[in-house]
This record gives sequence, C-alpha cells and structure tokens, in this order.
Amino acid sequence: MSLTREENKTRHDLGRDEFVRREWDWKNQKGDRIYHQLRKVGGSYDWDRTTFTMDESICRVGCLLTQNLCKRLSECTRKVSSTELTDWSTGPVLSTLPYLILRYIVQQAKDHTDYHTVTWYKWLRNSKDWCISRQLWRGHRIPAYFVQIQGQPKAEV
Repeated sequence: MSLTREENKTRHDLGRDEFVRREWDWKNQKGDRIYHQLRKVGGSYDWDRTTFTMDESICRVGCLLTQNLCKRLSECTRKVSSTELTDWSTGPVLSTLPYLILRYIVQQAKDHTDYHTVTWYKWLRNSKDWCISRQLWRGHRIPAYFVQIQGQPKAEV
C-alpha cells in the first residue's frame, strides 16, 4: 500500500501508532505470501522459527544500553565522508545519531560459531556500525530519556 498514492498522506500525517498498526496489518495480509514465495524458489529455512523484524520476541533494544553495547546518545558524534551505497563524497558531517558499536558484539560472536565459519567471519570483517535511528520511527523505541528532577540540573540517562 502506498500511503501517498492511495490516501495522499505521509507517515507523519498518520502518527507513529497508526503507522505501526498499519504495518502490522500489512504484515498479517502479506506475510504468508512472502513465505510461500520463498518456499517456491527453493528457500529451506527453519519455518517454525520465522519472525517479523518488529516482533517483540526478537527485539530487545533496551539490552543494548544496559549491556553497554550502545553509546549514550550524548556521546554520539560520527563523521561521514561518503555514502554507503554510492561512495560519492558528502563531506564531513557531524551526526548525533545513536550507533550500535559492533566491535563489542563482533568479538562475542566470533567465540560462538562453528557452522558456516567462513561466511560468518567474512560478515564480521565487513560489518559496519549500525545506525539505530533507522528503527526510531518504524521499529522499536530506544529507552533513552531526558530526566528533570525538581531542584536538580537536567541529567541525561
């Protein structure tokens, strides 16, 4: 469904809750068709364990912060010199977006695999920091807040 084409609206017109509700409706309507197509082209997966990227059972973003796998939002600056897909120069850009620091996860992951070792290590060698902000609108909210305690200066959590 194209919101702009069919209703002349954007996701901002709907608001986050309505937009996410419509995503789930779409997933419920189209999800089985996608799995059927994957089977038809020869996909051999563990079909009993399929999940949707927004299923609560697979997304525990809060763990990223509590296990120190994510920088505090106030510490996040990143210089970007080229775009990921085109390699065209965009010049240095400061960003305050939160990034998942993969080097911590990569080291732990290296210690836990025997199956598809070559493919796994290739992915780990080529991994890039993952911009969590990609999930802020469509996905799961990150538990980061500004706290104001009466009589105390503002503190970041």
